[in-house]
Amino acid sequence: MILDAESLELVNAIESLLEDAPSGEIKPELMESVLEVSTDPCPNTAQAAEQLRALRRQVAQTAAERNLSIGSAGTHPFAMWEDQRIVARPRYRARVPTGPPRRR
Repeated sequence: MILDAESLELVNAIESLLEDAPSGEIKPELMESVLEVSTDPCPNTAQAAEQLRALRRQVAQTAAERNLSIGSAGTHPFAMWEDQRIVARPRYRARVPTGPPRRR
């Protein structure tokens, strides 16, 4: 979760945190107030853990430079999901057909 460093409220700031990572990826998730980090394929768990720690340090440092903080939890404790914006990426903007399922 991308948080305001003082109030700890969610912040729609994913674009300001996206940057190249030497190992792994920093990318948007469904909401603009959430990011995802992922390692490159690793031959063992020790290397994956090392990459993951480096990615988390990079994200935390970039966030701190913008007066933001990073949190990790299943859901934010006091934010309303209805107030969160969906990222402007084709993967999340595709329309899903609505209506009853078709019978064959």
